[in-house]
Amino acid sequence: MRKLISRAALAAGALVLGMAGAYAQGASPNTTPATPTLYDQKTLNVQVTVASSCSITSLPNILFDTITAGNQTTDDPKNSMVSVACNSGSWNLRANATSNVAGDRSMKNVASPSNTLTYRLCTNNTNTYAGCSSPFNATNAIAGTDSTPATIYAVMQPGVNPTATGVFADTVVIQLTN
Repeated sequence: MRKLISRAALAAGALVLGMAGAYAQGASPNTTPATPTLYDQKTLNVQVTVASSCSITSLPNILFDTITAGNQTTDDPKNSMVSVACNSGSWNLRANATSNVAGDRSMKNVASPSNTLTYRLCTNNTNTYAGCSSPFNATNAIAGTDSTPATIYAVMQPGVNPTATGVFADTVVIQLTN
């Protein structure tokens, strides 16, 4: 038993002496750990983009044939096959409600905007200006489902004798809605 007490006494004495040495060096039993030194910090941005479930993937321009000044225009039917990618069922393709929204639209001469040529955009397949019975505009849309393509038809007003030369153009904003 004597050996057991002396070992316990020896361990307790070492513990007391060790604590006394730590207190002598400035440590206390209630000391909090030192705050780490901050060397640098940056911001980590985390984001995700949620894409629309429907989009226009292809919208070819409509280019009418070249007209010689002084010669009469013809219907000159053209079309634009619009590709739509949609996984949410039905959709509508329409012209934005800006200027030129009625049945007749105007292409303006780029150099001289007061000179115009009239044309129509149609939802029905027609080869004639008069046959455009369903104008493509903000209120008369082309309806579709899923990823079926849509066709926008265009015809020139026939019988006009343009005198101004140069490029005539119109900008139409096409919207895809539900």
